[in-house]
Amino acid sequence: MNKKYYVTVVFFIAISVIVAVTVRLSFIDFKSLERMNKDNFKILRGGNILTIEKNNDIIENDNLSFSDLLNDAEVVVKGITLNERIYLHGATLTAFKVNKVYKGNISSKKIYLFEPSYFDFKYSTFFIYNGYNLMRAGKEYILFLKNWQYKKCVQYHPFYKTKNVYILAHNSGIDKYSVNKSFEVKIVEDDVVYYKQIKNLDFCAYTNKEAEKYNELKKEVIVKLYNTRFN
Repeated sequence: MNKKYYVTVVFFIAISVIVAVTVRLSFIDFKSLERMNKDNFKILRGGNILTIEKNNDIIENDNLSFSDLLNDAEVVVKGITLNERIYLHGATLTAFKVNKVYKGNISSKKIYLFEPSYFDFKYSTFFIYNGYNLMRAGKEYILFLKNWQYKKCVQYHPFYKTKNVYILAHNSGIDKYSVNKSFEVKIVEDDVVYYKQIKNLDFCAYTNKEAEKYNELKKEVIVKLYNTRFN
């Protein structure tokens, strides 16, 4: 029994070290990169909101509803994006001030979110994942989130141990909605090639069907959660 216990402890420590080292190596010198003009970075895109990953399966998502967003999320919050961002290899870690909690429990008013879209500074590109565009500092959003599954593995990491980290419920653009009455959505056609052309968009659609679905969901999110009615 003792032998099994020690093997389990050693295994857990090994996994924690591997995850911590991997995460640390993904850090980029964000202070200098934040000041870099990224307008002419070329955009790449992948995935779409009409299919989602659920229980390790890819399923069609045409009928996704507000109820699905609410049920799939462990935490739903409203708040302001802070001017604190860390660029990682394959993701962007962004600070967020929570002003209201609609679902779930959080232990801090300041949380961190792994945004799935990211910059590749080596090749001067910006990768749009599932239509997701980065949140803008100072703007108010409603977010549908899940707890970061690797939190326990980095509980001793000097950077992560004091931070409340979350991921998007579907790792997609459908999990983030700016709190305003305008629909800042654009079809990313083949002639849209630079980051400056999409940087102010809330969502980057690939088809009219995607744009319509996002607008439909956003209207319902705002009406039901933010108590704002559209004309």
